[in-house]
Amino acid sequence: PVEYTWGHMKRRELAHLCLHTIGEVGTVVRNRLKSMQRRPQLITAFSQQAELPIYTGVVIFGDRLRLDPQSSTVD
Repeated sequence: PVEYTWGHMKRRELAHLCLHTIGEVGTVVRNRLKSMQRRPQLITAFSQQAELPIYTGVVIFGDRLRLDPQSSTVD
């Protein structure tokens, strides 16, 4: 899904961006990524395009993360 995230960012969010410094670009990118995080439909679409399952639950087991066997996946 990372490739789809950056593809969306380049084509939609930063398409005609013209700034003076790389620091300004970094600030805009961080703000746009935060904005994308608040749009779960985008993240879901990127995962679906990558044909990866979305797990609804993860449990912490010791120092490791594991999928919750009681949770389901969304396809």
